[in-house]
Amino acid sequence: MSDVIRTDIPESSTPAVTPIPESSIPVISEYQGKPTILLNPGARFPFSMGLGKARQVLANVQFIQRFVDSGGTSVE
Repeated sequence: MSDVIRTDIPESSTPAVTPIPESSIPVISEYQGKPTILLNPGARFPFSMGLGKARQVLANVQFIQRFVDSGGTSVE
């Protein structure tokens, strides 16, 4: 599979442009007639969610980032 280079991210915000394997690019799927996004579709354990969960993630992205940065110990 070919690599895809992200061009939608300004170069000033990233130290280097990193190729993204095509198998990692999210795809739109469907579950019981409703749209879902499938993240990391080529992985052993892909992850999918619908619009409701995607909206919740976007509304709470700063807390999710803090959770990741703290190693899972804090959201503040």
